[in-house]
Amino acid sequence: MHSRNQIHIYTCEIKEKCAARDSKRTNFQQKIFEKLKEETPELLEKVHLIAGDISLPNLGMKEADAQLLIQEVSIIFHCAAIISFTKPLDFILRSNTLSLCSVLELCRKMRKLDALVYTSTVYSNCNRLNFPLKEMVYRLPFHANQFIDLLINQDNVKLEDLVGHCKPDWPNFYTFSKCLAENVIMDTASDLPIAIVRPSVVINTWKKPIPGYAEENSGIITLIVGAGKGFVKVFHADPNNKMNLVPVDIVSNAHVLAAWRVGTKRCASPFVVNCTATERFDIKLCEINKILVELGDQFPLPQSFEEHSRMIIVPNKFLFFICKVYYHYLPAVVLDGFIRILGKKPRQYIEIN
Repeated sequence: MHSRNQIHIYTCEIKEKCAARDSKRTNFQQKIFEKLKEETPELLEKVHLIAGDISLPNLGMKEADAQLLIQEVSIIFHCAAIISFTKPLDFILRSNTLSLCSVLELCRKMRKLDALVYTSTVYSNCNRLNFPLKEMVYRLPFHANQFIDLLINQDNVKLEDLVGHCKPDWPNFYTFSKCLAENVIMDTASDLPIAIVRPSVVINTWKKPIPGYAEENSGIITLIVGAGKGFVKVFHADPNNKMNLVPVDIVSNAHVLAAWRVGTKRCASPFVVNCTATERFDIKLCEINKILVELGDQFPLPQSFEEHSRMIIVPNKFLFFICKVYYHYLPAVVLDGFIRILGKKPRQYIEIN
């Protein structure tokens, strides 16, 4: 058990190390913390920051840090993940699935564990089309440990072959990694007090702490900001497809309620919650695009590439390629040429497909 003085020293040391790497996050300078600092600033003194890496064994934590968690923590929210649709299979699984194994191992050592809440996605079973998604874990044809063993042994050929035998196919490795993670919980940790929360597409806040708040590099916000600033001209999708959007404060509240439910009442483990909007709030991509155009005209984004930006949604893949070359690559080549003429080095940009 740590004394107050020991915990204070520990926290200062961790804050100093984290400040060098990410001063904004350490010092709570984001706008979303302003109301909290005004009303209850003492709550921030209770936050202890621990350095780690979810892709490493033991989550990349020092032994002293891990022991602090084992002795003191009773509720875990495991939200860390790589949200990428293009990264290789082994990279995605190490970050999104193998890290869960480390969290489960930590949970079994914790002396005060009341609840573990794992953030999955409602699209973890998007390969199963045209049926209502029940609040249950849909099983893979193979035991989860078969995937984990191949991943640990770095046998990528057999791993990809095993994934290929899981039908129907997932659209990307991210959604598969979440399905596999749910199966890891079911196959290896169903005896623990665990809740699985499956949000759909997470967007800005609805009410609290700031209505409409969103961080620039978060999920679909990246696409919206890119289109609003005029950098994303063309998007490959069916304009009539509907998106299920859910505000981030609703998702956060669902996590807290799930932890309370698992920690205070006996229930089936894992306790699965689908955190989605009802069909009444589904919105088509073309409708979203129209709203964004209207908002962009009324409230232009700063540092925009053009004054009135527009995004074209192209369902045909071949036509999309032509439009992408015309609207994205040609202007980029011309601008890079001018920059090189001026003796400067062009910046590296992330392409959104």
